[in-house]
Amino acid sequence: MKKALFTIFAILLLTAAKSQVKTEFIGLVKYTHNVIPKVKDYDVNYDYSGIGKSSDYYFKDANIKWLTYESYFKMDLFIAKENRDYFLTAKSDTVFTLKNTNRDFDVVDYKITAAAPILGHKCNVLELKLKPLDADSPVTFRRYYFSDDFYIDPKKFANCKSSAYDIIYGQMKSIPLKIEFEFENRIVVWEASEVTPMKLDSHFFEIEKNAVIGYW
Repeated sequence: MKKALFTIFAILLLTAAKSQVKTEFIGLVKYTHNVIPKVKDYDVNYDYSGIGKSSDYYFKDANIKWLTYESYFKMDLFIAKENRDYFLTAKSDTVFTLKNTNRDFDVVDYKITAAAPILGHKCNVLELKLKPLDADSPVTFRRYYFSDDFYIDPKKFANCKSSAYDIIYGQMKSIPLKIEFEFENRIVVWEASEVTPMKLDSHFFEIEKNAVIGYW
């Protein structure tokens, strides 16, 4: 009898532990892009030619596939197990790749504060103060708005130093619902217009076997 009671108690504990495990977000975020000039004569078309006016961000198990439309940059694919980005542009069929083991800028400081809701989800914002490597200026800012409603495991980004993914995803533990890049003369904004959980095949986050690869 005691053995049976112990077995039942152990099963209940295991069930309770499993119920506390967070489920990672898998799905799509649709973004609209906006460039806000801070100086009168800035030509926003320069940015739109590079990043377009809309993009689709697919996420599964720390793999990210970002597709941008009517722009110079067509795809940014981050493959987590390789800790590597693959870039495709409108000017070449070559897929360029970059290992993410080193910082590409200095993170001077970062902080998290409360922010207004986005698409009905309660949000915070992570703000990073940045400067170039081995230089004091120009100082820029990046802001990542996020909600606890879309959990992702931050440990999977721990070794991704490029673009400060280790800090960004490590602090957010979520996907970005809005991103702001603030420069001296403009602010570039990606804001979610739709978030759709969906099943995604792991092969979706692979480079085609016959792709021509260039190394940066």
